[in-house]
Amino acid sequence: MPRTFIRLLIVMLGLLSVAAQADPDLPLLGEEAPQMLQKEGRLGHSIYRQLADRGLVIEDPLLTDYLSGIGSSLLASLDRRLREYRFFLVADDTVNAFAAPGGYIGVHLGMIEQLQSESELAAVLAHEIAHVRLRHGLQMIEKADRISWLTLLGIANAVLLGSRDPDAAMAAIALTQAGSAQSMINFTRGNEYEADRVGLKLLQDSEYDPWAMADLMALLQRKERRGELAQIEYLRTHPINANRLAEVHARLPQDRKTLRRDRFSQFRDYLFHLYPLRSARRPGGRFAQALGKMEEGRLSEAGALFEQLIDEDPDSIWYRSAAADNLLRQHRPREAKAAYRSLLELYPGHVGISLRLAEVLLTQQRLDEAARLLERLRHERSADPGLYALLIRLYKLQGRDLDLKLAQADYHWLKGDRELAVKQYRRLLDAADLPLQEREKIEEKLALEKAAGERS
Repeated sequence: MPRTFIRLLIVMLGLLSVAAQADPDLPLLGEEAPQMLQKEGRLGHSIYRQLADRGLVIEDPLLTDYLSGIGSSLLASLDRRLREYRFFLVADDTVNAFAAPGGYIGVHLGMIEQLQSESELAAVLAHEIAHVRLRHGLQMIEKADRISWLTLLGIANAVLLGSRDPDAAMAAIALTQAGSAQSMINFTRGNEYEADRVGLKLLQDSEYDPWAMADLMALLQRKERRGELAQIEYLRTHPINANRLAEVHARLPQDRKTLRRDRFSQFRDYLFHLYPLRSARRPGGRFAQALGKMEEGRLSEAGALFEQLIDEDPDSIWYRSAAADNLLRQHRPREAKAAYRSLLELYPGHVGISLRLAEVLLTQQRLDEAARLLERLRHERSADPGLYALLIRLYKLQGRDLDLKLAQADYHWLKGDRELAVKQYRRLLDAADLPLQEREKIEEKLALEKAAGERS
C-alpha cells in the first residue's frame, strides 16, 4: 500500500484535529449536539471502512482484542460516555497513532515497533482518548472559519478514495481550507498540554504506569534528533518540546507502577510474525525464533520451543495460541482443537480463540459443535464480521438457505457495504418464513439507514 495514501489520510485527520467529538462532562453545542454526534459517527465509520477496504486495518480478533482490552481498561474509570470506542491496528510502518471521529482510534505498526511495554501502548491510547474527551475536534472546526461538515466529508472522500495525483490532492485540501490550516495546526499544539493532563489521569486511574507517557515522549524525541527514524509522523501532529515534557513530569506520581504481567513483547512478536514490517527489525527472543521456525516449516523444532515457553508462562495466550497453530500445520487437528478448548478455559468467551476453534470444527465437519459455538458468539457479540464469515461457511455446509442469506446481509452491513446489505435485507423481508424477531431487526436497521440518508 503506497505511503502517499497514509500521508494524505494523516493530513486529513490533522485538519480534523484527531476527533470531532463531544465530552459527556462538558457542554454540548445546544440542540444540534445529537445531529453532530451522528454526523461525526458516520464520518468516522467512513474513514475506518476506507482504510479497511484497502487492507490497512488489521482485523485479526486475537490482536484486536488485546488492543481493545487496553483501551477498555483505560475507559473503565469514566462514569459515562456518549459513544463506544473502537481501537484498531493499522498495517503501515510509519510511527503514528490517531483518533478519527466517532471514537475510532488507530495505532500504526511503526508505532508498535518503537514501544517497549504495555504501559507505553496504554499511554498512546490514553492520549488519543483525551483528545476525544476534550472536544478538540469540535473546537478546531469552529476556529477554522466554521468549516462545514459537508466540506469535511468532501475532503475525506477525496483523500480516502485515493487520488492518482497526490500533489493535486494536497493542493485541493489546501484550497478547501482557504488559508485556515495553519491556524488549525497551531491550535492543535496548544491542545497537546490538555490531552497530556487528561491522558495522565486515565493512566493513573488504570493499572498502567503514568511514567510511560514521559518515557515514550522522550524516546521519540531522542530518536528524531539522532536521525534514527527518517520521519515520525506522530511528532507532526503531536509535537513534543521541553516545556511539554516538563509539564508531564510535574504531574507524574512519585512512584512507578508495575504491571502484574506484561506480555507486550509476546504480542509484538506475534504481530510482526503475521504482519512483518518493510523495514528490518532487530532479532527477537525465543518466541520470535519459534515463530520463525514455524514459518520456515521446521514445525517439530518450533513445537519444542513453544513447549518450553509455555512451561515458563502457562497462561500466555500468545504462546499457547501459536502452539495450537503449529499443531494445525502439522495436520494434528484433534490436538489443536484440545489446545484451543484449553485456552478457552483460561479465557472464557474470547472471540479470537473461539473463532479459531470454530474453524477447526468446520474443517473437521463437526458442524453441530461449530453451530453451537458460533451461534452463542452471535448472541453474545454480534458485531464481528469474522464471526459472520464463519457463519456463512457453516450455513452453506448445512444447507440452511434462509440463515445463509441473513448471515450474508449481516456480514455486508458490518463490513460497511450498506447499499448491498440493504438490498439483501429488503429481499429477506419478502420471505414468508422469516422469523418475526429477525424481521423486526431488519426493519429497525432499514429505518435507521433511511433516517441517516435524510439527514446527510
